[in-house]
Parts: sequence; C-alpha cells; structure tokens
Amino acid sequence: MTSQNSEQDNDKETKPFIDNYIKDVNSYLGDFLKTSQPKYDPNETSITDPLPKSSTTVKNQEKTTKSISLSELLSSPTINPEIFSNKPFKDNNASESPINDNSFSRQQEAKQSLAQKLKISEIRTDYFDQKKEIWNGALINCSELHVKLQECMSFGGFFDKMSLCTSSRRKFWSCLEDQKKFLTDNGYASPGKNVAENEEILYQADLYNLSKLDQEEKLKS
Repeated sequence: MTSQNSEQDNDKETKPFIDNYIKDVNSYLGDFLKTSQPKYDPNETSITDPLPKSSTTVKNQEKTTKSISLSELLSSPTINPEIFSNKPFKDNNASESPINDNSFSRQQEAKQSLAQKLKISEIRTDYFDQKKEIWNGALINCSELHVKLQECMSFGGFFDKMSLCTSSRRKFWSCLEDQKKFLTDNGYASPGKNVAENEEILYQADLYNLSKLDQEEKLKS
C-alpha cells in the first residue's frame, strides 16, 4: 500500500516536468522554424534565402573581388592608369629632369652673364683705345701748330711770354678739337677698321685742317 502511494507521488512530480520540457522544445522548434524555414511568396519566382545577411555580404564581396571590371581597376587608387594607355612609359629619372633643367639653365645664364661682362669689357677697352688713337691722330695733324706753340713758349718775345702765347695756344687747341671731332665722326680707329682705312681717314682729316688754316690766313689778309 505504501509503495503504491509513493509511485503515485512520483508520477505527479514527473508529469509536470515532462509537460514543461515538451513546451520548451515546441517553443524552441517554433522559433527555429520561424527564422530558418523558407518563405513562399506567390509574387516572387525565387525562394528567399533565410541565411543571415552577413554571409550574403561576404559572398557578394568574394564575387566582387573575383570579377572586377577594367574601369573599376583603373579607378583604383593603387593602380596607375598610364600603364594601360598608349603613352610611352615615363623615364624613372623623370623626377630628376626639373633639377637637370634648372642646373642647365643656370649654367646657360652664367655663360651669358660672363659673355656679357666680357663684351662690356671689350667695348670699354675698344672705347678707350679709340680715344687714345684719336688723340694721337689729332696731335699728328696738328703737329706744326704744336711746334710753333713750343717755340713761342721757349723762344718767344717778352709780350709772347707775358701773354703765354695766347694766339699760338688758341690755334693749336682749335686745331686739336676740330681734328678729334673729324676723326670721331668718321670712325677712326673703331673696331673693324683696318690700318689702310684708318690711314685714309687720318689723311682726309689732315686735308680738312689745311683747308681751314688757309681760310683763316685769307681772312687775315
């Protein structure tokens, strides 16, 4: 009698446990089917994939990486589009070309500056050389008046020495200035003139001086 009562008590305790367990299993299966069971839509021709979006995204990314278009490849920041163009490849030393160009231009500027300085120096030398030659040529053509001035200063009379030979001095300096102007205007001793040309200019200057002296003598008489 006692054993029967204990069995009945055990049955009463076991039944609620089993019922609760079955309910939990049914609830779990229901939730699983809701999330995993394929859904049917009569308007669609394909079955909706119940898998999580993350796996689909991973597959799409794999497909994208496997099949990429040429335009996408060229637009990639890691790809140089010039390698697919018809343009010739750039020289690896192209980055150095601006430096080389700058150094070359600087060398050219330095050469031009040096050439200009040398040219200026030559012009200056030619100018002073020409001035010296013109002075000497004028002295040659006015040599007779120069001799007369020296004679006046050395052997002149009392009045000549008191006046410092003003008349002879004026004639000499007038001749000298006229000859210098004539020789300068005709390019005497200028660069490019040869010896024969300079001698001809000097001769014409002497003739000009003699004609002027003759005119002065005629005016006095």
